[in-house]
Amino acid sequence: MSAHDNSALAFDRVADRHDHMRWDCPPGAFDVEVQRELARLAQRPKGTALFLGSGSGREVADFAANGWRCDLVDISSRMVELARSRFIHTQVHLSQVYIYRCDALRFLAQSSGKYDLVAMVGELLGYVQSPPRLLAEVADHIGPKGKAIFTWVDSTRLDEAEPTDAPGTVLFREREDLVIHAWTEAIMDSHLRAAGLNRTKDVAAESDSPRRCWEAGRE
Repeated sequence: MSAHDNSALAFDRVADRHDHMRWDCPPGAFDVEVQRELARLAQRPKGTALFLGSGSGREVADFAANGWRCDLVDISSRMVELARSRFIHTQVHLSQVYIYRCDALRFLAQSSGKYDLVAMVGELLGYVQSPPRLLAEVADHIGPKGKAIFTWVDSTRLDEAEPTDAPGTVLFREREDLVIHAWTEAIMDSHLRAAGLNRTKDVAAESDSPRRCWEAGRE
C-alpha cells in the first residue's frame, strides 16, 4: 500500500470527528477566528477559489453562498462524501461547488486554472512530503491579484515533539497514523519566499494555539 493510500485511510478514520469539529466549533476556538477571516474574504467580488485538503468543506460555505466558483480537493473518500452531503443539504447550489477526490499535488499538476484564492486550512502543508514544492505549485495557480490562506503548526508552541534531521522542523503525532510536520516561523517564511510569495497577514496572531494562520501573496 502506498503512502498516499495510507494517508487517505488515516483521514477516512477521522473524517466524521473532523466534520463535527469544523462545523460545530466552540466559540473562541482558533478555527472560529480562521472562519471569520474566510467569511471576510468571501465578501470580496466573487471569483474562483480552490480549497486543498478541504475536508467536508466548512471553509467553503461562505464563498459558495456568495457566488464564488469553488473547487474542493481532498484525498479522503469519506471527507469527499461528507462534503457532498453537507452541500446537498444546504441552500448552496452544487453547480458552483466542484468536489474532487485527489491528491493536492496531482490536482495542481493536472490543472491550468488560476484562482483568486487558494486555501489550505487543515494544516495540509504539515502532511505533505515537500511543503516547498506544494507552495510553489500553489503560487503558480494564484491569479495576478490572488492570495493564499493556510494554516500550519508552529514548532515553538509545542510541548512535545519528535526531532528531525531538518533544522527548525519537528514532528508531532495527532494519532499514531497521523504525523504532522511543524516548523519555526523563520522556516515557514523561507518556504514562502522560495515559492515567490510573502506573508501579508497573521490571522488570530494573539491565539496561543500551536496552529498558525497566514495569508500570502506574490512578491
